[in-house]
Formats: sequence, structure tokens, C-alpha cells
Amino acid sequence: EHNTAACEYLSNVNSLKAYESGLIKIRYAPREKRVLFYNTDETGAVGRALYQLGAHGPKWMTYGDVSNGIHVGTGSKAVLVEDAASACSIARLKDYTGVALLGTNITSNIKSALLIYKLIYILLDNDASGKAAQMTKQLRGDVFLRTTSKDPKELRERQLQRILTNELASDQTDIGEKNGCEENERHNSFRF
Repeated sequence: EHNTAACEYLSNVNSLKAYESGLIKIRYAPREKRVLFYNTDETGAVGRALYQLGAHGPKWMTYGDVSNGIHVGTGSKAVLVEDAASACSIARLKDYTGVALLGTNITSNIKSALLIYKLIYILLDNDASGKAAQMTKQLRGDVFLRTTSKDPKELRERQLQRILTNELASDQTDIGEKNGCEENERHNSFRF
């Protein structure tokens, strides 16, 4: 029953494909009633409470070292998102790796971990658009800033693809500010 609820949760947040493809280790912790998303080297994880099973406490808990974020996928383009389930959702797309910031801050460890990617996208929901704009100032190179009215883990693959390639649907917005930076209009990216 509990594994069924965990699998249902993973399916509902578009994370099951990343798990089944071996892009991330995910386990269910029955005592805590949490789904655990592990980082690449499995030295840490974040656990999402399954309240429908009677879990208590905060929605997300951290176990071990997740200071580099949680990277899901094998693509050369990083998409920074708030949580591990959203990172798994991004990993469904070819050439993209979802990177869970585990919040809305870019730490120095995460900045260092991002150096392996050729392009970086920041994809947050509209509520965090101001924070996302601040994040772009912390990164160097081509940074694509995107926001959406829905959480990335709620979106279908085609919707995510359209947002990332700037073919936006009517309920989605794209935010970009020059802030004195050189703008590359062809890609709607900003060099910092």
C-alpha cells in the first residue's frame, strides 16, 4: 500500500520516468512516510512527506550532504528548479538535466557544480520571478530565465519544451531584463 502511494506520488509529479530510466535513485522510507530523492553520489537525499499516509513534519527534509543540489539527467543544458521532483520532471527532456536548488538560492557549491553545463536555464514559478531575476546576476555565461504559472513538476514534456525554447503558451510568461548586460536576442539569453 505504501509503495503504491509512493509510486502514485512519483507519477503525479512526473518523476517516475527519471527513476525508471536510472537517472536518479529514489526510495521510500516507510517509518517517516517520505519519498527520498538521492543526489548523484548518494551522499545525501531530500525526503518529501506523503501526508496522505499520515506523515508529519515539514514537507521536505534533508538527509546528508546535498550542498551541490540534486542533478537529474545526462543533458548538457542545466535547468535550475526549486525541488527534486521538478528536476526529475525536467530530466524527461532530451539534452536537459534538471538541477534541484532545494530552495530558491544558488549556493557557491551549486555554482561550481554548474560549470559542467554549456547552457543554464532558471525555471521557477511566477511567485519566484523576482528571485529568479536576482539569480541570473550570480551566474556567468548564457543564462536563460523562464517563469511559468505552474510548477515544473506539473507540466507535460511538450509544455516544458515550449517554455525552455521560448515557444510560450498564453498562460506562461518569459521574463528578461538587460540590467546593463549584453543581450543575445536570437536566444533571449543574457551574458553576465
